[in-house]
Amino acid sequence: MSSEQPADCVTGTRLEGVTILVTRPAPQGAQLQQRLQQNGAQALWLPLLETQALNEGDNGFAQTKSYILDLDLYAKVICVSRPAARFGGALIDTYWPQLPLGIDWLAVGTGTAAELRQWDIEAVTASEGEDSEALLDLPVLQADQVAEQRILILRGAGGRALLGETLAARGARVDYAELYQRRPLPWPATAMQQLAHLDLVMLTSGEALQHFNQHYQGPRDVALIVPGLRLADMARALGWNNVWQSTGAGDDAMLECINRWRHDAIC
Repeated sequence: MSSEQPADCVTGTRLEGVTILVTRPAPQGAQLQQRLQQNGAQALWLPLLETQALNEGDNGFAQTKSYILDLDLYAKVICVSRPAARFGGALIDTYWPQLPLGIDWLAVGTGTAAELRQWDIEAVTASEGEDSEALLDLPVLQADQVAEQRILILRGAGGRALLGETLAARGARVDYAELYQRRPLPWPATAMQQLAHLDLVMLTSGEALQHFNQHYQGPRDVALIVPGLRLADMARALGWNNVWQSTGAGDDAMLECINRWRHDAIC
């Protein structure tokens, strides 16, 4: 590597010559691919999972529906992901054409908050990160603010337990409205031909990481961008050594991490 830094070393965020794999489900995956292409990257899109809303007759839906019908009993509602916001917003709109008053709405990540705004729900997010840990640092979620309160968490089936367990330890009564499930998509037979010259892979969940790790047969020095310490540790335990940790799973946080990786590669 040259000792003379390139002219754009500090501020350059162009990605010409970089091949990046986007693994987000639709529709966010296609949107992220386009953003990367506009920034000069060779961006490939291979969704590893699909999100399917739970509906009448699905296991767990009746319980979720009862929580939504009792929405006015909760002091706070926390939405943990964009699919939870999309499916939860639709379900809430069905039973609550006028939102109940007095609820504090919170969202993990700015992308989740933006999705909630499509349903006229304004949610507070953390300013110092886009993960559950950052949200839990907010003053409104400390023990003196949540003790004895009922809190509803909108999430996918079998989602991460950190939020609920921490709030319960702080004295809150927590319920989970599980709105969707993730399912692995088939790994295409031609995938390894398409992914022969990868520089970087964006993975936003433990399920996606496991699916990719199971099927990808290329070199293990490919850089992985993952949100949060938990996924970073999981990736390293699976034998990936070039792991970069973003501050959250939202597009902006992941892209900021790519810029840090790019800066390190050229400087």
